[in-house]
Amino acid sequence: MLKAEFKPRYYEFTGGEILPLHILCNYFQQAAAADAHTFGFGMEELTAQSIAWVLTRMQIEVYAPAALGKTLNVETWHARSEKALSRREFIITDSDGKTIIKGSTWWVLLNLKTRRITRMPETMLAFNEPTPRYVTEEKEFKKNIYDRVAPISEKIFLTREEDIDTNGHVNNTHYLAWATETMPKNMRAATLKTAKLSFKSECTNGEKIIGKVYKDSENSYTHILTRESDGKEVFRLTSDWE
Repeated sequence: MLKAEFKPRYYEFTGGEILPLHILCNYFQQAAAADAHTFGFGMEELTAQSIAWVLTRMQIEVYAPAALGKTLNVETWHARSEKALSRREFIITDSDGKTIIKGSTWWVLLNLKTRRITRMPETMLAFNEPTPRYVTEEKEFKKNIYDRVAPISEKIFLTREEDIDTNGHVNNTHYLAWATETMPKNMRAATLKTAKLSFKSECTNGEKIIGKVYKDSENSYTHILTRESDGKEVFRLTSDWE
């Protein structure tokens, strides 16, 4: 387990002094990378083996906004690993001890040469605790098909060099930023309560991504990002608001 402290910068906040969810996820990922390094599975160690961690799913529960001027504390730990999947938890609180978000994430190890998923090594499985500590209950990820449904909002994004991470593909927090930005303008003042993220495919520089939002119920939405060149879904977000 690792605890890290972050001081949000003024330029990371949006109008209304709101710290976007994707920025909070950046903090979590930074802490997660540091924690993985402490037990020999950090970026430096894996890169030498042409292997990288790839996020496949994430679910988040939002409790309170991050206030301007407050220091944020990220606590993260490896919860459990199986043959091809590793689960990691995180909690972000502010300097007053108020919980901002809680989340669970699922990762795979990707061989950077073959672009194929590799099995978790036995040394990784050895870190499993008899009783894992989970902060969220694993939820089902929606697989609804919207082929004949009109989206309530749509937006186009072009991937740029600054979107690309050290593994050569778009950083996963950028997908989240695009998906939430696709929400209709009249929803921008609503409060996000829960989010389920599913990462489907890698994207590289210079690709056109089409974002669409579909309304599932009064306060629930599905956001889908699709690559224009092949029509493939690359990311899906299910969000609940109030």
